[in-house]
Amino acid sequence: MSKKLEMNGLWESSRMMLPQHKDSAIRGQKEKQYIQRQALDEQEIHFISATLSQSQIYKRTVQIMIYDKYQLRTVSGVVTRSKQGEFRLDTIDPFSAGRGLGLDQISRCTEGGVK
Repeated sequence: MSKKLEMNGLWESSRMMLPQHKDSAIRGQKEKQYIQRQALDEQEIHFISATLSQSQIYKRTVQIMIYDKYQLRTVSGVVTRSKQGEFRLDTIDPFSAGRGLGLDQISRCTEGGVK
């Protein structure tokens, strides 16, 4: 007997996947991988701000956990410039250039970094 006639074979052999359906399925899989952004309380925001200021003044290394939709990334470096709500971090990694970041991107900040 043909496999099409066994169990669910007729349905399996007649399914089609349109490009719109494929795009929708891929988009749905990516949305499942999103990470929820943690809301920071006022005390944590002040601590992050103070740590970044001290890094800029005293040239101390800070370790920052940056929020991204799909993952949390950790970056170490020294704050070289800061404006209201934004700052520039010169990283320790020689392959990574200095990068501008906003306070809204930070999930956690600690003094000291990877040496």
